[in-house]
Amino acid sequence: MTDEDDLTPQMAYAIGVAVRQVVEAEVRLPTDPGDGDCLIWAPMITRLLRAAQLPAHDARVIGWADPVAKVIAFVHRATVVDGGVVVDGTARQLNPAFPPLLITVLSNYIAKLAEATRVPAVTVEVEQDGGL
Repeated sequence: MTDEDDLTPQMAYAIGVAVRQVVEAEVRLPTDPGDGDCLIWAPMITRLLRAAQLPAHDARVIGWADPVAKVIAFVHRATVVDGGVVVDGTARQLNPAFPPLLITVLSNYIAKLAEATRVPAVTVEVEQDGGL
């Protein structure tokens, strides 16, 4: 798996284009996702991308109200491709201003979610087996 630091902007863009083509050809994402929808859509997106030969993995996203005391503000699910590109088909449940299919590099995803949800920290834990 490629580390995010190894991704050039061109590589990240190419991954994003490939991901968008696969997902948009196969599913119609919810325009107004609700709490818990990520449990359905993230694994589905991971499976679709793997079927298209893209190295996709399920990921647990945690928003920390207090990272030192380990107080969790939210838990979410997304997909990580090639170690550095996050694909989130239900990010709108956290902020309706997000696009229906949020595709961005990991560091930008973390910053966007932290800002949108007003938490001091967000972590993304990639599951290597790709399943829940």
